[in-house]
Amino acid sequence: MTFTQEVKQEILSIKYNLKEWNSFLRGIIYSSFKNKVNTNQDFFEIRINKEHISTLIKQKLSKFHIPYFKDTKNKNWIIINKEDFDISESDWSSKSFLAGVFVGTGTISKLDAHSYHLEIKFYNQEISSKVQKKLENHTLNFFQLQRNNNFILYIKKSEQILDFLGFIGAIQSFKKLFNIKIQRDYESNANRLTNLDISNAKRSGIASEKHNKNYQFIIKGRLLHLFRQEEIIFFDLKSKEPNLSLTQMVEILEEKFGIKKTKSSLNHWLIKLNKIVQKYS
Repeated sequence: MTFTQEVKQEILSIKYNLKEWNSFLRGIIYSSFKNKVNTNQDFFEIRINKEHISTLIKQKLSKFHIPYFKDTKNKNWIIINKEDFDISESDWSSKSFLAGVFVGTGTISKLDAHSYHLEIKFYNQEISSKVQKKLENHTLNFFQLQRNNNFILYIKKSEQILDFLGFIGAIQSFKKLFNIKIQRDYESNANRLTNLDISNAKRSGIASEKHNKNYQFIIKGRLLHLFRQEEIIFFDLKSKEPNLSLTQMVEILEEKFGIKKTKSSLNHWLIKLNKIVQKYS
């Protein structure tokens, strides 16, 4: 079962009262009705292709005593005569109506997808735009685009998708996506830290190699007299222990050699060494 189907199944498991169910059903009709709702056609055709979702809707229709028929073109499609159900009193802003809209034609990306995407398809731009405005009233900011002859409302940020799932009452789906997002963010941060450590190690290795070359240059070039004894001790220590940080070297210099200097001072000595090497190269 896809995550889209899980969400729809969870929404259909909600115990709606009659008013909420009627609003929910109107949402399905407005989103999945193939033609304009105000045409002369005397029935609503709900095109649900997944059998178990269609079955759940039919069970709800029977529970609330709303007559329906199977569509001869597809056994999962549902026909409701207009005389049996009134859509004129639709509350477009209600949670149940917008939940029905998603069940009608909504989809959401797979949980293991590289990026998240939730969209709702409409066959009528006027309906699409109206639903978009109602969603905005709940700070659910969907974008709209036209794809072929359809109109799509969509969001891509995981936080927005979580907000929408929570709003329409898909709490278990919300928790599932939220936990996966947390795990993915954790792994992403861990990878970034690992890459940062590797990058820092590479930079540290390059810096250590450069220091060793500089130190050997002043030894072979008999330039040690240009430096104080404490500076030479530091250069020698850094050459022998290239993986030590400046903070660690500050401690060692004070403990073993009685040389009390700050990291800034040690860095200044390295700059001095580099300038001497450049001067005599």
